[in-house]
Amino acid sequence: MSTFARQKAVESVSIRSLQVKMTVLCDTNDHNHEQIDAHLLQYGNLFKVTLDSHITSDGIVILSTTEVDEFMMISEFLSVKKLLSSSVIVSSLNSSDVIIVCLTHLLSNNIISMIATMIDEAKFSKLKTQELVNIIVSYFVSVILALTIITFAI
Repeated sequence: MSTFARQKAVESVSIRSLQVKMTVLCDTNDHNHEQIDAHLLQYGNLFKVTLDSHITSDGIVILSTTEVDEFMMISEFLSVKKLLSSSVIVSSLNSSDVIIVCLTHLLSNNIISMIATMIDEAKFSKLKTQELVNIIVSYFVSVILALTIITFAI
């Protein structure tokens, strides 16, 4: 029952759904905008994060400054000031200005993906204590059944 409950809880909150699907690829001068699928980003690509939108993946701010709401990752409601060369976290909400970010982690290797992988591993793994209890219970049931048969025979 605990495995079933754990599986249902994990399925109800899919952390991978927090990632942005589309992003705006640009250059260092904020020119040549091209909207692409976020999975096509490569290391070092520059992408634009507009006001009130989520950051596509982990990266470093290379143009402008802003305030970012990182509540999704750190459960903190306070906005964090991001200056040039500051790192930004995937799915954070850009709340004050348009920024250009240099990608440092692909979508398959960012913080959300690592958390989702750990959740998937935890979903199907058993605790050592749970394995030990299962072994003890199997012997306990056998002993109780044997004692019941002996008692009935007597």
